[in-house]
Amino acid sequence: MSSKTKDSSGEKPRKDKNIEISDKNKKNEGRTERRHQRVFWEKKRTASFDAYKRQGVSVFMDKEELDKETIVQMESWGKPERLELLKRGDAFRMTPEAVRESETGIAVTRGAVDLLVGIRANLRMEVHGKWTPETQKWEKETLGLKIPAFKRQKDKLPQTEEAWEERLVKELEKGVGTWSRNKGGGGIDIVGCPDRIQGFHNEWNPPRQSTEGASKWKEKKGEKRKRVAESRPDNISIKEHIEFGALRRDQRRWRFERADKGGGAVLISRQRWKREARKQVEGKEAYAKANEIEKEFREENLDPKGVRWLEGATGDNNSIRLWRSSLDFKPLKKDIGEERREGEWTSEEGVIQSTLTRLEYWMTQAEFGPGSGRRVCREGNGQRTDETKDRVDLPEDIIRDLVARKKKEEGENARWGLGKIDTLSRSEMKAIALEVTQKLHKTPVEQRPVGRAFASPTRPLETFVNNLLVEVIGDGERERNKDGQDRIILEDSRELVGDLEKMMKVWDEEHTNPYPGLWEERVEIETWDVSALYPSLKIQYVIREIDTLLVERIDSRKGEEKKRAEALREIVIPLIIFQLQHQIVYVLSDEREEKEEKIFYWQKEGVGIGNVASGALANGTLLVGERKMLKEMKEQGYRVLLYKRYIDDILAIFEHQDGLQKRKGAEMMEKLINGLDSKDGSIKVTPAKGISSMRKREKKTQEESVEYLDVEIVLTGQPEMRLETGIYRKAAAADMYIQANSAHPWALKMGVVKGELIRYLTRCSTEERFEKAWARFRAALLTRGYTGGQLQKARGGVGWSDRRERIDKMDERARERAEGGGGRGYDKNTLSIYIPFRPGAEEWWEGGAELREGLECLEHEEKQYMAQNMRVNYIKTPTLGGLMKKRNGDKEKQKAGEKSKKRKVS
Repeated sequence: MSSKTKDSSGEKPRKDKNIEISDKNKKNEGRTERRHQRVFWEKKRTASFDAYKRQGVSVFMDKEELDKETIVQMESWGKPERLELLKRGDAFRMTPEAVRESETGIAVTRGAVDLLVGIRANLRMEVHGKWTPETQKWEKETLGLKIPAFKRQKDKLPQTEEAWEERLVKELEKGVGTWSRNKGGGGIDIVGCPDRIQGFHNEWNPPRQSTEGASKWKEKKGEKRKRVAESRPDNISIKEHIEFGALRRDQRRWRFERADKGGGAVLISRQRWKREARKQVEGKEAYAKANEIEKEFREENLDPKGVRWLEGATGDNNSIRLWRSSLDFKPLKKDIGEERREGEWTSEEGVIQSTLTRLEYWMTQAEFGPGSGRRVCREGNGQRTDETKDRVDLPEDIIRDLVARKKKEEGENARWGLGKIDTLSRSEMKAIALEVTQKLHKTPVEQRPVGRAFASPTRPLETFVNNLLVEVIGDGERERNKDGQDRIILEDSRELVGDLEKMMKVWDEEHTNPYPGLWEERVEIETWDVSALYPSLKIQYVIREIDTLLVERIDSRKGEEKKRAEALREIVIPLIIFQLQHQIVYVLSDEREEKEEKIFYWQKEGVGIGNVASGALANGTLLVGERKMLKEMKEQGYRVLLYKRYIDDILAIFEHQDGLQKRKGAEMMEKLINGLDSKDGSIKVTPAKGISSMRKREKKTQEESVEYLDVEIVLTGQPEMRLETGIYRKAAAADMYIQANSAHPWALKMGVVKGELIRYLTRCSTEERFEKAWARFRAALLTRGYTGGQLQKARGGVGWSDRRERIDKMDERARERAEGGGGRGYDKNTLSIYIPFRPGAEEWWEGGAELREGLECLEHEEKQYMAQNMRVNYIKTPTLGGLMKKRNGDKEKQKAGEKSKKRKVS
């Protein structure tokens, strides 16, 4: 009788005990086997990840994601084609699709526009001389600047054929001419020039050129064309392309990016990446939810007792200058009207609109406007008091550009004297995303927070502030140099090597003619790193020190120059205050796909990483205290031969009699640096790392080295001590240079090789160390697919014998830039054509060679004003890392578009 049938009594018979035990055993055996299989594949996965690391690739995901990986997923990590794909690096470019007719059409139309604008500009320069924008005149005459700080944001134009065709029509309608008082008040007009420009555009017919170029390329590279058409790049294998597709489809939504400081490539799951970013803000004292900023705002209150102040520089009689907080005002509803976005700090659109609304009000009403006042009350009629009536205001052109507004049209009743909103510029703005990069050189691995702020609403303001501060700091450093004192702030490590070589020359002279006690002297080289510099800087400390720096600049000038320096102070500090008090960033929630949200945080203290002005703010903040520190150490008898700082990396060289003050100088300096911000403790350095040597070295004394930036500083030599420099590379650095078969222009790849060679040449103090660095670099490039012949050709013109001449030229260019000159500037003889670097682009460019040789269709009066040459500028195509996360970007754009539609409907 079957065990499933019932007996005559109707009861279900019991299952045989032996059968039950057998079933349990089978189940247990199955579980055990699966467990063993999982343990086996987990070990294989670990071994695969170790192999990845040896090739410069690190993989990160959450523990939950690791535990949930199926055996198939674990097995896929061992596929050689996946490793081959990833070790190409995040900057690798797969061969993209062939150049499109729309792209060649945009290239030619944009070229025609640039040609017409260039002719008009050259004509104006010929008639009127060099044209200077009004904003530059204001900066020079009012603020005393040598280098233009304000750079107008370029007009945004959609990269479509229709948009550029429309722009060309507008430019043609303007004609080509200028009015000249020197020519009897008449106008100079190049008749027919617009028609000939239109002829140039028609002559180089985009569809014809595109067709010819593509056909030539197809005949030459038929198989390549076929693969590209099938979306199969020809510079990776089919199996690699399949793995690329698998990684993009993976639900973990991988990001493929570069590690911090050249540590190789990182493949990290989106969940792990988001959680690491949230750790930077959640529970941190410097951050609060963005809507908390609303509680800090006040209705405008001009009663001094109700105003919050930030302390500035200390003046005569120990009086402290007070600066008004930008949080101490709130635009009135009657001024904002239906556009009101104030208080909306939980969505991207709300953050952008709220920030710009407050910035508009700050610059036109609260701080710089005709009826504004900061330190004292306004009169009853709304006008400034006698004490503030002579304050300098920002020009309207600068204000408009900083807040993305258009010029006010005649009869237009715009808010606060500004024109309509530049909707195209604002539509391209993005809130600041707080992301992280992996510090693979740290054990355990740490994360560096990075603010992706390339399109933030305050980006123009940050750029303006940065340029102002760079000139102030540069002027102060040059004046210090004229007084016989060394500059403190390093521009780059090349400058440091130059200072060390000068020091070595002095030592060589002393070794030749030693003075009494020379051989008993000891040299110490110490380095420090400022811990978490940007987020640690308290806003009050930044304002006080930057204001002191500006006051020192005022005190060093006389007459009109002094007035200009005072005006600059009145402009800079309020802009810095607003910028630092309105730092809004976002991180992403833990939800996946459509449920994922942006969580906005307000950075209450510190300088945002990703802020354009962060470097200048940090440099200016520490500089005043460092000068006082060096003066104090000199007065106490410490011999500091050299003190340099690059952002948060500090180097100092001491000299003293052996046995006296041993390491005392380093200890004193460390104490003084940690005390730069005695009130809030913003500055803390890591313990010093250093080396030392007697000026006379024993035979058995081994050389010692310490690293600083990308330079290895070595104390060597016998019997006299010598100081040499070479190239320093972190142990975790990976040789993930652009592969030879990556779809980059060949000139760019060779430019990278030559650029590295020049870096080695200018950082190495001996030919032996230079050749050693080149040999390592050459060996690494050979593994990336380059040939010895290609590398030897790239090295042409970069030899040790040319070192001094090349350094002198670089120094001269640096001096010219510092004094407001230098750089290539506007090249009136060259017209650039921009086109994406896709298959067929080079052939398309070669197809227009006859036109490039002189623009034959333009042989009339404009010939002396037009560009005589044409060159191609290739626009970059997506990288492997960019393509990996493109799917995520597309979804975000789609979500943003859907939200925008809903708002319009409502």
